[in-house]
Parts: sequence; C-alpha cells; structure tokens
Amino acid sequence: MLSVVVLACSLAFAAAAPSIPPELYSPLITQKLLAVAQNFSNPSQYPEYTTPPPYGDQIGRWVWFPTDTWTNGFFPAAMMLLAERAQSCSGGQLISASDAATALGQGRTWSAPLVTLETGSKLGHDVGNGNSSAYRDMAISHADKTIQNHVRADGSTFHVVVYNSTDGAVIAQETHQGYSNTSTWTRGQAWAMYGFTSMYNRTGLSRYLDTARQVSQFYVDHLPTGNSVPPWDFDAPLSPTPPRDTSSATVASSAMLLLSQMETSIGNSTGSAYWTDKALTLLTDTISLAWRTEPEWQAVLSNGTSFFSEGVYDTGLTYGDYYFVKAGNILLDMGLANCNSGMGSATPACGSNCGSTPATIVTQTQKSGERLNNEANQTDPKLADRGGGRGRGDRGRGRGGADRGGDRGRGRGGDRGGRGAGADRGGRGGPPAGPPAGPPIGSDRGRGFDRGRGGDRGGESGADERILVGRGRGGDRGGFRGGPLALAGPPIGGGGFVAPPHYPSNAAGISHLIQAVGVRRPHFGSVGVPVAVYTNNFKANIPNAKIYQYDVGEWAPYLQQCMAALTTYLVILPTGKVYPSELTMKIIRAMQESNPDIFTPKGVYDGRAIFYSPKNYPFPQGRQEVGVGDRGDFKVRLTIAATINPETLLRYIQGEQSHDESVLTAINACNVAVRMEPIQNNPFNVRSFFTPDERRPLGRGIELWRGYFQSVRPAIGRMVVNLDISTGTFYKGGPLIGLCLEFLGAYGQPELHLTARMDGRRRNDLIKFIRNLKVKTQKRGEGPKIRPIKDLSKEGASDHMFPTTDGAMTTVAAFFSLANGRALTHPKVLSVKAYVPMELCEVVEGQPMRKQVPSDLVKGVLDFSTSRPEQRLRSIMNGLQVLQYGSSSYLQDFGIDVDPSPMLIQGRVLPTPTLQYGGSEIRPANGQWNMRDRKLWKPVQIMGCVMINYDNRFDQQSQRSMIEGLEEACRSVGITGMTRSVPILQKDPMGTTYSNHLKEAAQLYRKEVGSMPNLVIVVLPDRGNEDIYYRIKKINVKLGGINVIPKASSVQFLTDPSNPTLVLGCDVMHPTPGAGYRSRPSFTALTGNIDSSSSRFIATSRAQKAGQEMVEDLEEMVSDVLGKYMAYRRDVEKKKILAPRRVIFYRDGVSEGQFKQVVEIEVPRIKSAFAKAKILPPKLTVVIVGKRHHNRFFPANQKDADKSGNAPAGLVIDREITNPLEFDFFLQSHGGLLGTSRSAHYSCLVDENSFTADDLQQLSFSLCHVYARATRSVSIVAPTYYADTVCARAKHHYDPDGTLADLSDTASQMSSEAAEAQMNLYKERFKPLHPGTAQNMYFQ
Repeated sequence: MLSVVVLACSLAFAAAAPSIPPELYSPLITQKLLAVAQNFSNPSQYPEYTTPPPYGDQIGRWVWFPTDTWTNGFFPAAMMLLAERAQSCSGGQLISASDAATALGQGRTWSAPLVTLETGSKLGHDVGNGNSSAYRDMAISHADKTIQNHVRADGSTFHVVVYNSTDGAVIAQETHQGYSNTSTWTRGQAWAMYGFTSMYNRTGLSRYLDTARQVSQFYVDHLPTGNSVPPWDFDAPLSPTPPRDTSSATVASSAMLLLSQMETSIGNSTGSAYWTDKALTLLTDTISLAWRTEPEWQAVLSNGTSFFSEGVYDTGLTYGDYYFVKAGNILLDMGLANCNSGMGSATPACGSNCGSTPATIVTQTQKSGERLNNEANQTDPKLADRGGGRGRGDRGRGRGGADRGGDRGRGRGGDRGGRGAGADRGGRGGPPAGPPAGPPIGSDRGRGFDRGRGGDRGGESGADERILVGRGRGGDRGGFRGGPLALAGPPIGGGGFVAPPHYPSNAAGISHLIQAVGVRRPHFGSVGVPVAVYTNNFKANIPNAKIYQYDVGEWAPYLQQCMAALTTYLVILPTGKVYPSELTMKIIRAMQESNPDIFTPKGVYDGRAIFYSPKNYPFPQGRQEVGVGDRGDFKVRLTIAATINPETLLRYIQGEQSHDESVLTAINACNVAVRMEPIQNNPFNVRSFFTPDERRPLGRGIELWRGYFQSVRPAIGRMVVNLDISTGTFYKGGPLIGLCLEFLGAYGQPELHLTARMDGRRRNDLIKFIRNLKVKTQKRGEGPKIRPIKDLSKEGASDHMFPTTDGAMTTVAAFFSLANGRALTHPKVLSVKAYVPMELCEVVEGQPMRKQVPSDLVKGVLDFSTSRPEQRLRSIMNGLQVLQYGSSSYLQDFGIDVDPSPMLIQGRVLPTPTLQYGGSEIRPANGQWNMRDRKLWKPVQIMGCVMINYDNRFDQQSQRSMIEGLEEACRSVGITGMTRSVPILQKDPMGTTYSNHLKEAAQLYRKEVGSMPNLVIVVLPDRGNEDIYYRIKKINVKLGGINVIPKASSVQFLTDPSNPTLVLGCDVMHPTPGAGYRSRPSFTALTGNIDSSSSRFIATSRAQKAGQEMVEDLEEMVSDVLGKYMAYRRDVEKKKILAPRRVIFYRDGVSEGQFKQVVEIEVPRIKSAFAKAKILPPKLTVVIVGKRHHNRFFPANQKDADKSGNAPAGLVIDREITNPLEFDFFLQSHGGLLGTSRSAHYSCLVDENSFTADDLQQLSFSLCHVYARATRSVSIVAPTYYADTVCARAKHHYDPDGTLADLSDTASQMSSEAAEAQMNLYKERFKPLHPGTAQNMYFQ
C-alpha cells in the first residue's frame, strides 16, 4: 500500500511540474556538437570557450586548446550524453539512431587522445570505479575537510584554501576566480552544490546532504530577480552591469535536479519538488538569455564567463553546454520529461558552419619527455564520467599529516587529488568536489581531466575547475603539465585571429602560492598582429638525474656561510693563494684525466669555486684528497655535502616553485656543464669563449676575436640555451717590441721610442697597457717560460745593472748575450721586470685585454660587432658547429640535450600610437615619421638670441646663412621671436674661461637690445673640444616647449583626468673599473613628466658612492619631481587634482640579481616621498627596463622584416622564452638602422595599478614615441632614455675650472681612506641645477 501511495504522489507531481523547456532536447544540440566533431578525424586540440565579443566576426567560434587542458573531457563527454539519451529513447524520438551511433563513435574518437574508452555498449556516468574502501575513506576525508574549511557559515564558499605543508594548518582562504577573497564565485558555488550532492549519493552520509542543501539554498537565495541567471560573482559590483555566467546556471541546475532525486530517495517529496522547480526555472531563464540558433555560433549557449579578470566572458563554454545536456538527461531519468519532449521545436539547421575549421588554435608544448601513459588505456566497463578526459587530473601527492591515507589514490574515474597538505593531504585522491568524475575510487589509475599535475594541489575531484580545493603543499599546480599556453593564434607562419589566453587557475598557469621577486605573470598579451620570428634560443632538456655539488678554493668559508650546509667543498691545496681560473681549470682537468677510476663520468668546473658531478664519488667518510702533477704539485680536496635535484628546476619552469636557492643552483649546474667543453680549449670569460677563426686587427696592438655567448636559462615550460655572438678584445700575439710600438703609434727603430728617453706619460700609459700581460721567454738550453709583465725598467738593457748569483754586477744585455751566445739587437731598449730584454719576449696569443678600448678605436669595435640579422643568425648557427653540443661527453653524462634548431616562436606587432603636432596628427610607420609641414605641439617664444663663435673659419657670410636658416626653420614649426639680427661674440677656442664668455655674450646682447637673451647659440670648431661642448651646454638651457604628444586615445591610462599619472625614469651610471675606481662617484638621475600629456619631462641628479646601484637619495629626488609636477598642474594647467593618483617608475640598469633590492630598498624610498608630501598615496607600478641581454629576434618571413632586415618596430614577445613566473616581456620598439636590433626587456616588480599585459605593453610602446629630439621611436621608454642622458651629463656638475672636474678613467690609485674622502668631496661639491634650468628639458 505504501508503494502505491508513493507512486501516486510521483504521478501527481509529474503532472503539476513546471513545463520542460523543449530546447533541452532540440536537434540543434546534436547538429552543433556533431558538426564540430566530424570536422576532425584525428583531433589534437579541443574547444573550451568561444571567442569573446571584442574579436569581431570571430565571435561565437570555438577557441581551441591542446590535449592536456583540463576542460578537454567535456566535449567528448557531451557526445556520450547524446548516446545515453538515445538509450533512454530508443525509438529515435530525441535523437536518431544514426546520430546516436555517430555521437558514440565521435565520443570515443575524441576521447582517444585523452584516455581510451571501452568499446562495449554499457554506458554510465558519475558511477565511480570499483569498491575500494581505502579510496572511499580518502574521499570522505577530503570531503569533510572541504566542509570544514571551504564552506562559510552562511553557506557560501571559498574557492581555494591554502594549507601549511607541515602541520596542515589553514594559511589562507581565497577566491581566485571570483571578485575577491570574501566574495562568492557563482560557478564555484555551483560546483559545491554538485559535489556535495554527489558525495551523499555515493556514501549516504547525512552531513553531505545537509551541506548540499545549505550551499544550494545560498545559491538560490542570491539569484537575481527577473532573469535568474547569476552574475559571474554574487558580490560583483553592480555598476557596470556584471556579466552573467550560464555555465554556473547549468551546473547548478544539474546539481539541484540531482538533489531533488536525493530528496525523493528519503521520501521528502516537498524538498524534491522545491529543487526541481528551482532547477527548471533557472534552465528556462538560461534558455531565454543564452539559447543560440545561428549557425556561426558554434556553442549551444552563450553568456558564459570563463575567467572575468582575463576578459573571457559573454562566451559559449564546453562545460556549460555539457551540463545543459546533462540536465535534460537527468529530467528523463526522473520521469519528468518524456521521449517526445523535444519534438516539434522550431529550430533551424546548424549547417556546415558549425564544424568549420577553428578560427584559433592555441597550442602548448608538453613537459619534456612526457608521454601518454598506457596505464590509462585499460578497458573499463564503465565510463565513470571522466568526460573522456585523460589528462592527469589532480594528481594529489598527499604526503603527510594524520590523514595521509594508505594508498596512492589512482582511481581511474576521478582526478588524482592535488598534493593535499597537512592533516588532509590524503593518499593521492581528491575530495569529491565536482562532476563528472565522482570520487576517486577504484583500482585503475585513470587520469581524470586535468593533465596539469593537479589543478589545485589540495585535491579536487572530478573534471571541474578549481573548486573547493585544499592546495596544501604549494598549491594549484597550474592547469597544464607542460607549462602554460605557448602560442595564441594559428600555427606560426599563418595569419588570423589571436584569441585571448585563458588558464584554469590564473592566466599564466602559475600557482598562487608561488613566491616571486616581482609580480607574478597575470596573463599574456593578445593585442597586435601575429608575426613569426626565430630567436637565438635553443630548446634544452633538464638533467634527468641528481647532480652533486662541490665548492672550490679560497671562497669556501664564504660559501659555507651563504649556503648553510647546502654545498660540498673542494679545496685546492696549498691554500693561501688565489689562482687564476686558467690554472685551476688545468688543475681540475689534470685531476680527472689522471684518475679515471674515480672521475668516470667526469665532473664540470666553473673555473672559480664550484665543481659539479653527475655521480656521487665513493669517498671514504665523504672526503678525498687527490694529488695532481708528477711531483704532487697540487692536492685537490673534495668533500661531498649536498645533492641537487633537477626536479626543483622542472617545477620552477612549470610555475610550481618559487625562484629560490635550489633553483639558482640547478641552473648554475646546467650552465657550467654546457660551457665546460669549449672553455677547456679556448680563451673565455664569464659567459663567452672566443676563437681565432674569425678575428680582425683593431690597431694599437689590439685584435678583435669573434666569440660565442651561451647561457642556460629557464623559460615558460622549458629550459633554453641562449646563444649569441660576442666580441672580445685581445692582445696581438708576437714580438713584444712590435706590440709596444703599435700601441704607441710609433714607427721605425725601437731605439727611437722604447728607451730611457721615453716621455714619462707615454711610458706610464704603456705600462698600464702591458701590465700582467703574459710573455714567453727562453734561454739557450732551457725550455720556454711564461711569465707576466709587472713593470718596465727605467734604463735600457745595456744600462740596467743587477747582481748575479756570485755577487758580481752585470747588465741585462751582457747577461743574456752570454746566456744565448749572441748579442742583443736592441741593447738600448727597455727590459721588462724582472730583467728580461724586451726583444726576447713573445706575447702569448689569445690573451684577453680587459681594459677600456681607446675612444678612437670604438668605431672599429662597432663595425666588427655589427651584422645584419640574417648574417648574425648564420654566425650563431656556425657557433653551434663550434660548440658541438651533441658530441660533448659532459652534456651526455649530465643528460642534457640541446636542440640544434633555433626556436620559432610567435610574437605580435603592437599598433602604433597616434601622435599629435600643432593642428595635425600623424601615425608613425615602422617606428619613424616625418614632421615636414607640421607645427610643434607647444612652440615657445624666443625672447632674445646671441651667438658665440669659436670657429675662426666660420666667416660673416656663413654666420648670416646659419641665422637666416635658423629663423626660417623656427618660423616653419611655430617658434616665434627668432630674428636675423643676432649679436655675435667671436672668441678663441683655446681659452679656458668659458663661463666668462657666456656672461660677456649676455652683456653684449643687453647692450645692443636692452634686455637679457634666453637663447645662446654656440658655434664650435670642427672636431670640437668636448670640454667646450659640455661646459657650454650645461647652461644652454632649453626653452620649455613641447614638440609632440601622444593622442589621448593612444595612452588612455596616462590621460585619464580623474587619475593623474606621474611617469618616472631612473638610472645609475658607474665609473669605469680600474685604478681610482673607488675615488670616483656613481651618478644617479631621476626624470618625470610634469604635464598631463606625459611629454614634458624634468630631471634631477645626484652623486653617490662608486658602484652603488640602489639610489641613495631617491626619496629626496622623487619629492623634488613630485613638487614640480604638482606646481605645474596648479599654476600652468590649472588642474583641480594636483597630486598623482598613479605613478609608474621605470628603472634602468638593474640586473636580475638586484630586483629584490629594488623592491626592498627603492620602493620604500619612493613611498616615503609620497608620505612626506602628505598626499593620498598613489598606486605604484615599478618596471625594470633591461638592455644588457642577448635575446635577438629574426623575422621568419622576409615580408615581415623592415628595410634593415629586422623585425618591425612594436614587436613584443611575452611567451615561450620569458620568465616562468614573473610578469615580463621583450619589446623591440624601434625600427632597425644598422645591424641586428636589440629589444628592451621589461620586468614588472610592483603593480598596484593592476595592469593587464596588453595595457603595460602598449603604454611602454607609446612612451617610446615621445623622445623629444627624434622623429623615430626609441629603443627604451623615453623617461629612462632621458635618465640615461642625465647620468652621462652629471659628471659636468662640477666647477669646470676646479680640481674635481677631471673624472677621466686614468685617475690614479689611492688608499681607501683617501678614496672615501675624495668621494665625500664629490658628493658635497656636486652642483645642483639652476632653478630656471630645472623646469625645462635641459638635457635634450
């Protein structure tokens, strides 16, 4: 009787249920899915979302992703749902038998690249796999922990929980894909509804039903009125109107229908009816909002939000469509819909357009060496709702805590957990957070959907995204195991649409727990025209075995302190001496070659302090002393202490580990292994080695040798070898006398130039040039000896006396005449100490000259170093032949392979900003433009002009012609006040009181005109004295006009009137190393705009301690610029908002190793200046501008090259070869002139302004177009270019007639106390700018 009553209630409910939307069973669903599926016979990419609205005629077309993307399983799973639907309605009412068979076949085909499905006819989803109690216990443990830490008291949920890896304590509760950490991301809430309902379905435990009701009620209570499809986040701001998320709606609808079934199972018909009603209402509203019938829209639904902060919203989503179909199937299972529900709906045929070739293919390189695992290809009688997806799911290597679980959790159906930590790190299975996989139970290893080693490392179950997941040990390993997406758009070489990148946890696939020195990469850029370029980077794999590190020599105590027992020590005895790297390399080489029983395989040595081995050598008690040399001249002591695990490097390039000491050590080991072979046989420096095969005489006894720079660097998802050509300066080999004569520029007999009668200054210059130069000498009957030159004698060999061993005195000439049996040819020529005639010395070939190249020879160096892009790439490829990576036994032993082909990557050419002149606009082409017939944006008025002429050949006619030309040119660009009546002061250029000349010229003008001039023109003689130029130009003030500005629409970030923006540029210039280095100052400069168009800059500079990179007076300098900025806005522009709301600080000249110092030292100084100004703290963005790198880019197609053969101006690279963790990009902002262009490398260290990649890249490119004295875009942003110029001029901020004016590189050596006193004097006497000059761009 009871069963009859229940049946009657069910029938009554069915009759009274809300109407079933016929679209749930429309044939259009089948048509769209199959049309897309049948277009590919061998799928290698999978759809995830359709192109967002900004992309014109591509809207509605699928964006495609590689096989290891976590969402891939939904597309084949949706087709399996269609096959299920056919079984429910075997008469073909909802789907024809042929379409059902096609759907089943396509589901299997599209699943094959992910995981092989069974070939039987028994179908099922969300059914788990097996009856393992261990897996069941793990799932329950995870689910309980999820309830405890993810579900808030009001029923809302956190997206991610971060656990302590040691004790399992909760570190943070966050919401990464939602609006904020305290908000509720609606799709995450929907996953919670489905996950907890599924857990109750599998376990029958009431706490999961209670939680499912709680989270579902919160969802329902917060749905909007009217159309109930939720926004992407329940707490998103209402203005502007937030996008909806229909995928949230379909997941929630399926969850509530499943919950309705659970209520029915316990006899709660009221609850069942309630959840069914809410689900049907939400489905009806979804269809009303998002049902798409047009053929060009390839998805079933629209209005999905994949990742709001990445701009991926108002799209179709594969998982939104999947759960839409699934909801229809659940309604069939519940008996609320029948096999005729979908018939008769008027829907147009999709046609062939549904399956057209994808407009965008987004590809990704898999992790090196990763292959599909056959464990997942076993036949399984049940689908377990894997969505067909294989991809490694959430791997969950739980390793510790009280709830560790006894098994590895290889449930085939579910995700593999996610490295849960602490108390709930759980075996290797994930919590039952969401469909379609269900709890990870069963004996097979199935890899779920997410290939990326676990979406969130605390263990997410099912194919769903980062929902209710404890990440434990480092969290969120990023959706793609092989690293983030590599390219957007079609394959290289083609054109086409570039889709916005999208990543499952954050845009770049980087774990949110990873610590970065700067800003973690938020996403990749997408704006611009795709262009294929070769780069001088070559793919390399990571060593596949452990590496053992040893430390070397006198540095051991220091390294012990720094590395704290991380390292092993290798000490070369006898100690107490520091040996040159050339010698220590020979010692280590001899050690290994003479002891093959120990050193097989061989280790590698960096020439200084570190030795690495691929083998842990079997030393007693971990220590061994090895004799080197026939007489045991050296003993090398090795002590093993630590091991390098390359896995840390692998995790780093995949965005799963912070850049710490272990990563640095692993990278260094790879670098030493790569360079070991070439440096044993060639001259080398830190990163380059040189060969004599390609060399050129430079003059002055110097040769140029072609070299090869090589560096192993981490990139996104891979390691690369950066290989470039370099140039080295070397001493010319051969007779020392010839070298010395060539250096002096002397000709004829050496007796005329190299004797005691030498001028003292020339003699000192020669000594500096040859000091420590190695020469080979030989006496009769003895072998050759190599010795360094320490000094020159003051007398010739025939006059230079010294005592012999028997106490008698003899001359150098007599001694060597007797020893060699012949008289010296040049007895009057100087000897080198100790006591060797110069004519008997041969300069050893291949010695680097580590001194500054004389200024008159710099052009020759540039000529040798400069080559067109195609020539440079050929030289680099020739270098590969020299390097012979493939045959290096060292690389083979370390397991390092280098791809011999240069990487072909995709860049983008950014749109050029529009520039404004007075009354006209212009759009640069390839980084240049012509201002002919254009007026300056803000021309000034010349109030008076006077000229000083230092060139006696510049006669009156020449003077008149110049003045007339200047007047005409001024008038043509809008400058007024320039007349042809200019007083001229004629002066002798050999004088020294140039400041008096300026005063005299001003008085001359005043006498003739009656007022003071504001422009002084100085005519210098040919080959003008640099002294004159700088002393005159220091006070030759620029007049304060503005040439050109970027159009406001091109730089909206800078021109927003409600958010005034201050752009700063900063640089530091150091003295050239050498004698007297410590006594000379480094100079700092800060520039900043004062106008609203960011085109008029001012500057301030200081002197500080030599070699100090962090700007000591930065707080004071920022305050100076800030004050002038606010005054200009108040007094000139009449703005109401005076203080900047945003500040961008571009910092030049900082190496990667100093990034942390900028953040910890300079950033607080900047903010302190804001605080002292008592203004609302502006949002600060800090960007490093790097120029000293070796990455080069070569157009793959000549049609993409400019006239110089370089890539066009505006090329930006932010993928594949950039930092694995941090927000950086390469920008080649200038057109090519000579040689191969070098891009600037921008690294964002602080970003309170939350720049998108596109915005920061385009802003930086625009700022390369406002350099005042050029009609070309420049290679770095103008603020830092100005700062560089100001630094170069800063050495002239001293009294030109005073004792501190000489800052030449020939300053003499002095004691540390004297050097410090001299330094303080430089700082005290540094002259600030004149107040009038400080308001203008005097440095241009």
